[in-house]
Amino acid sequence: MQLSIKALLSRQTSVRLNLSANLVSKILAAVASLACVPIYIRVLGVAGYGVIGIWLTLDTLARLLDLGLSPAMMRELAARRAEEAQQVRDLVRTIEVVCWIVGILIGAIIVFGAPLIANHWLRSSQLSANELRTAVQLIGVIILCRWPASFYSSGLIGLERQVLLSWMDLVTALVRSFGAVAVLVLVSPTIFAFLAWQIGINIANTGAAAASLWWSMPKGHAAVFRPKLLMRVWKFAGGVTAIALVSMLLTDLDKLVVSGMVSLEDFGYYTLASRMAGTLYMASSSFFVAVYPALVRLATEQNERSLADLYHRGAQMMSLLVFPAAITAAFFAKPLIFAWTGNEHIAENTAPIAALLIIGTAFLCADALPYAAQLAHGWTSLAFWTNLAYVPVTTVLLVVLTRRFGGLGAAGVWLLITTSYFATQIPLMHRKILRHEARQWYVNDIGIPLIACSLTAGLLAVVLEPATTRIGAALTLALVGLLVGTAGLLATPLVREQIRTLWVQHRARFINSGP
Repeated sequence: MQLSIKALLSRQTSVRLNLSANLVSKILAAVASLACVPIYIRVLGVAGYGVIGIWLTLDTLARLLDLGLSPAMMRELAARRAEEAQQVRDLVRTIEVVCWIVGILIGAIIVFGAPLIANHWLRSSQLSANELRTAVQLIGVIILCRWPASFYSSGLIGLERQVLLSWMDLVTALVRSFGAVAVLVLVSPTIFAFLAWQIGINIANTGAAAASLWWSMPKGHAAVFRPKLLMRVWKFAGGVTAIALVSMLLTDLDKLVVSGMVSLEDFGYYTLASRMAGTLYMASSSFFVAVYPALVRLATEQNERSLADLYHRGAQMMSLLVFPAAITAAFFAKPLIFAWTGNEHIAENTAPIAALLIIGTAFLCADALPYAAQLAHGWTSLAFWTNLAYVPVTTVLLVVLTRRFGGLGAAGVWLLITTSYFATQIPLMHRKILRHEARQWYVNDIGIPLIACSLTAGLLAVVLEPATTRIGAALTLALVGLLVGTAGLLATPLVREQIRTLWVQHRARFINSGP
């Protein structure tokens, strides 16, 4: 018997509460972060913002060396049983020690490898080799301070303390963004002052996350380091690590290639476009961490009917959260960037790249629920082997198209890879798990909302005149976003079902209150 959405979201751990907290905190954090970007560019220049892009790229690469331990711990905590409390505490302590050792090694490698990176990878006409070397060394320290935070965050997610985590992340993001602006404006308008501020914030954030995790852990004796417990999670952790490695080659290799083949200034434009596209992860990551623990429990209980119901409703929510924003931003990328930065030159150079990256990222976000369902079943091989098959072709395409078209070519490869998942990995997944659910996912969950948003945005792009002022561009975007969002709402079966239910209830009350 199919469960209603209210029943599904009223389980012992409230998916609805977690999702609400995640979305609110991430929306506010994203707004604060994006609001500060024009100030960063104005104070630091495009080359300085390119250094920030190098930080984000190195941070992404460093995440590969998590060895899958954080996702494995999240899964273990989500499926925990009361009688295993002490073993869970020891497992967390064991993984914690390993994560700190790896983090120290990564930071040291970046710090001592800074001369090599500055002299043989980066190119800039505005920053000297010595300045680039110092910047990379500071980035290494940031990554060391930031590295364990993801481990502690994964633990809080598995323990269903997502509301606490969301507010911690929001406070950190606000202080990180607005504090950096204050430092640049009032203390020193240099990239070094910016990076030094990030070091301090990440030390505080990691300390707060560590204290929160251990405060939230099941009570027991003092946790001890037991390397043998790693055998409990090694298979799943190894699978996640393998997926992360090949996924990086597909989704982050573009930044490595672009940063090495174009100037730091041009990479700044690509970083800005990537930052715009990356805001979509706000929705997908929020929904992923809210729904994933529930999917794990349903898969463990082998409650396939309830799992399928949550899967489809989650996929429709993902479409509703991602597609209206993505389609609006892609069709109106240039006025969006102009309204955001107030710089027509930056908007002209960034808009085509941003449009491709945004659409590609939207498709990747839509794949989040299928991927969550695979991990909930402990199935990591499909994502690994399908991604691995893409690596040679992706590498060749990136080098060839980036050399010829610059960042625009790399963005095109990104779009090609993310859309291809719909024809490869998703059909293969539905042959093993959630069988007979593929058609509903393609048509109802993804297809209809995507088509409705695209047709609405395309029509508006033809009809509306380009704005010539920042205020005009902002008003145009507000109108387009409202209309495209309305189209997405009405096209989503979940929303139509709720509207129909409300109408029936209203009609019943009207009839019952009659003479």
